[in-house]
Amino acid sequence: VKPGDRKPIQLADGAEIKVGADVHAIGHPTGEAWTYTRGIISQYRRGYEWRTESGIEHKADVIQTQTPINPGNSGGPLLDDKGRLIGVNAFKAKGEGLNFAISVGDVRAFLASPESRIVKQAKPGGKEGECKGEILYEGRNEKNTGVIRVYDSDCDGKDDIAFLTSTTSRNPTSS
Repeated sequence: VKPGDRKPIQLADGAEIKVGADVHAIGHPTGEAWTYTRGIISQYRRGYEWRTESGIEHKADVIQTQTPINPGNSGGPLLDDKGRLIGVNAFKAKGEGLNFAISVGDVRAFLASPESRIVKQAKPGGKEGECKGEILYEGRNEKNTGVIRVYDSDCDGKDDIAFLTSTTSRNPTSS
């Protein structure tokens, strides 16, 4: 049973990420709801390292795109022409057309990680780390090929994040 009328986005195969391919970004730049932009993949950079303005270091496979990634688009999907997720819009660098999305391969690894994926945030008026987040729904998808988990990450009682983790093997082995 899936919650409400939600249909999960399919994850593309990372091998299909090609320079020059059309991509589509959905986001909420500077508070504007549900914007759509289109562009192309400029480069696929494996093992890319960067540092946030607050000094946090990251390393991931990233898709460089000239599709605008404005403040508020971060965390939104970067989709291929078939509507499959190829990345998660993440950041822009100084310069024109230097926009980046975390690749679907890193998204898959993140979803498969046994560690908690809930960010500890403060409740309004609370202290850092006070909010632990909560699973609002957990169950199988309609095709019984994965597990759906819906989270309230900011402790407001509303769902914020939904994950579909496949439980089927993409590359079955024969004996």
